[in-house]
Amino acid sequence: MRHLLAIFRLVRLPNTFTAAADVLAGAAIAGVDPLRGDVLACALGSGLLYGGGIALNDRLDLEKDRVAAPDRVLPRGDLAARTASWLALVLLAGGAATAAVGGMSHLVSTGALVVAIVIYDIIPARRKLAGSVVMGACRGLNLMRGMTLAVVPVAVFPHGVTAAAHVGLIFLVTVVSTFEGSGRRGVGWKLALLLMPLPYLVPALLGPWWVLVAGVALSGWVTAPGWTGGGQPVAVVKRAIFTLVIFDALYAAAAEYWLTAAILVAFLPLIHLLAKAIGQRGS
Repeated sequence: MRHLLAIFRLVRLPNTFTAAADVLAGAAIAGVDPLRGDVLACALGSGLLYGGGIALNDRLDLEKDRVAAPDRVLPRGDLAARTASWLALVLLAGGAATAAVGGMSHLVSTGALVVAIVIYDIIPARRKLAGSVVMGACRGLNLMRGMTLAVVPVAVFPHGVTAAAHVGLIFLVTVVSTFEGSGRRGVGWKLALLLMPLPYLVPALLGPWWVLVAGVALSGWVTAPGWTGGGQPVAVVKRAIFTLVIFDALYAAAAEYWLTAAILVAFLPLIHLLAKAIGQRGS
């Protein structure tokens, strides 16, 4: 049981639901029933890819984390480094294998996602801007995994715009996260916070006026800690990551896949319950 909990913490089990949610949202955007079997298989695969990428990242960062994050699973010795390596390989391979449910464009988007995950994991910590770009690309490509299950080829609008919104949001969130360990709240910090609400407005391109209102409200709640109490990057990042399922739910609702939207909203309390159950700290 102890080792299982360590594995769940290593792969950030609660956060894998946000990766699955991206696929369901991507399918909804493309007019594909998000609860169709192949979409669900793809969503599961993205959860595996997320967990594998996180496990690989923590394995490669082990020596750095011994000093910077000693409470993580590997520095604490809760799980062997070799086990983490094998786990990362199995999860990445398993996630990539789910690309078999789609056609060539789906295979390409999945392959690109796997490459982006590995690139992010091996980028040196000092290359923070490059890392932010690649992390954003990972989320955009993950959304496209759902889109490319459609028979009709992916179009620039709305597919490209929504994918770009995912790239932009995660890029900005990752930029904000770089301020967690420092007291500096300069131009970069303020600019990231100012721009962060923009991606939340994109679902409104696909739906009625209330989707815009919901996007504005969500973005306001996510960024609020950054403007109060001296700025709290940890709170902003945590809110942004955990509420990605709500962001995805807005896409599903805008496309009138109401059951999918309800399921994605239900993911949020599930994520929090799982995080509490396994003792996960942070996002």
